[in-house]
Amino acid sequence: MSSLIECTGWNMWSLVWQPFILSLGGSTSVIGGLNSLWGAIQSILQLVTGGLADSLGRKKLVNTYYVISIIGIGITLAARS
Repeated sequence: MSSLIECTGWNMWSLVWQPFILSLGGSTSVIGGLNSLWGAIQSILQLVTGGLADSLGRKKLVNTYYVISIIGIGITLAARS
């Protein structure tokens, strides 16, 4: 179930953000640059969230992540209606 939630959220993101950037006048090189920037941000976030998982407990952090993901998916579905 957790993989379903996670993959749904990321698939929604992948489907929406590239056409959105292109509709704003961005080019494919801008999308590539944003992909690179996102990779750097993810690397930093892994360090931060790893420390949080050590101090708070992994299960609590993962459950919080999934609750926020479900809320985000719900908001997206409501906005599309």
